[in-house]
Amino acid sequence: SADAGLHTLLKADKDIVDAQLGSLYITLSAMLVVMSLLWRSFGLGTIALITGLVPVAILTLIGAISQIPLNSVTVMVGALALGIGIDDAVHLVTHWLNARQNGFAKNQALVLALEAKGPAILCTSLILISFSISLLWMSFPPVIHFGWLSAVAYTAALGSALWILPSLLGIKKKT
Repeated sequence: SADAGLHTLLKADKDIVDAQLGSLYITLSAMLVVMSLLWRSFGLGTIALITGLVPVAILTLIGAISQIPLNSVTVMVGALALGIGIDDAVHLVTHWLNARQNGFAKNQALVLALEAKGPAILCTSLILISFSISLLWMSFPPVIHFGWLSAVAYTAALGSALWILPSLLGIKKKT
């Protein structure tokens, strides 16, 4: 019957959401371990993970305020946002760390990292944001939710990578 089919579909969707949320801690732990080993610094791994989680935190807040249903489509936005946020952080921190190892001061290394990686981070983020916005003209509500949530998430990831992360890597000048 149609009711049995719908019930099966909704149960499968709930199972997918539960599995995605259940794997979050394993994923975060693995990311922290890999980045800490890669950079030989638990502190840098933690900073990168925190800045990568900023878009997820913003999505959680917006989803709760807007009462967006938690389903396999909307939960996937969080996974994508985390991946993009971590990817941007890995590129920026790795370049910054290489410059530091080549003898540059923290702020000089930060300028070099932003000059080298900033345009690519900005360009890919703008492409992802534009694609996400294009989904707003679809007729299926989960796709519309995916579109505007992912646009917000990619914007938050961009801000986190090019504003929050650099502020944590550089040294503030005393005036």
